[in-house]
Amino acid sequence: MNKEKNDKILENLKKNISKADQNKSTYWKIKSKTVNFKLIYGTTWFGSFTKKSYKSILRFIVSYLLFGGKIFHSRSYKVIKNFCNKINREIDYDLLRHIFTFEMLRVYFEKKNKKIMKICIIGDGRANALICILKLFPDIKIYSVNLPEVLIADYNLIKEFNFLEKDNIKTINDINEVNEKDKKLYLVPSNNKEFLYSQNIDLFLDIAAMQEMTQKEIDEYFKIIENNNSLFYCCNREIKELDGGEISKFEKYGWKKNTIIFNELCYWHNKFPTLRPPFFNYRKDKIRHCLVDYNKV
Repeated sequence: MNKEKNDKILENLKKNISKADQNKSTYWKIKSKTVNFKLIYGTTWFGSFTKKSYKSILRFIVSYLLFGGKIFHSRSYKVIKNFCNKINREIDYDLLRHIFTFEMLRVYFEKKNKKIMKICIIGDGRANALICILKLFPDIKIYSVNLPEVLIADYNLIKEFNFLEKDNIKTINDINEVNEKDKKLYLVPSNNKEFLYSQNIDLFLDIAAMQEMTQKEIDEYFKIIENNNSLFYCCNREIKELDGGEISKFEKYGWKKNTIIFNELCYWHNKFPTLRPPFFNYRKDKIRHCLVDYNKV
């Protein structure tokens, strides 16, 4: 308990919990109350972090048969697998879909000879995107913007496995805080997202987060992304009805046609493996992904 009281990062994140309520959809207001800050291994509504077991090899076989072997022989998969072996973590479906995403982006950046120096994750869960960035793009500065409750849960994972030293992490408690050159990771509570304006962020990334926001929140993130003249990778449901009656529509996110690089169904999100029949599962509520370039505006 004393360690928690002396942990300034944790204390600062907790101070933002009540302040972030105004930014939450009804869905988030309900779900954020159920966050287990202490959970290390296990599945939550905002992601999974699975400990290796006898089931791991079975999940691997089903996933290999469902998706084919290419991703499992990719550079991204091998790097993340090597890291997961060290922390006794399984590459579950949640992490695998992130590997798919980052392998696609890595190949795209290499083909375009584009150097990415700063990435902002909108709505990470169980630190899955953070792990991929740290291991695949070790020189990149990272901004993680999320509900304070989820940031606390992610921060506890960071501490448990020493992903980063505390001296490399900064919590943003005010939108006017100074960007410190020696920090690797910025934890940005969603109520302070305006801090992200004019940060020269090269890539914003949103995987299954905007589908749970109000349209007002989505519009505010798009303004931030456009302000940074960034690339933006977005992967969300085409339509999702939230608790409280809000309806999120991918097509209404505020796209500008001349910025779109691709906009299509995402095959690694629209099917998923399970250990029970039918083993290979296909979503009825389709998920799209899109890459846009706001340098073209």
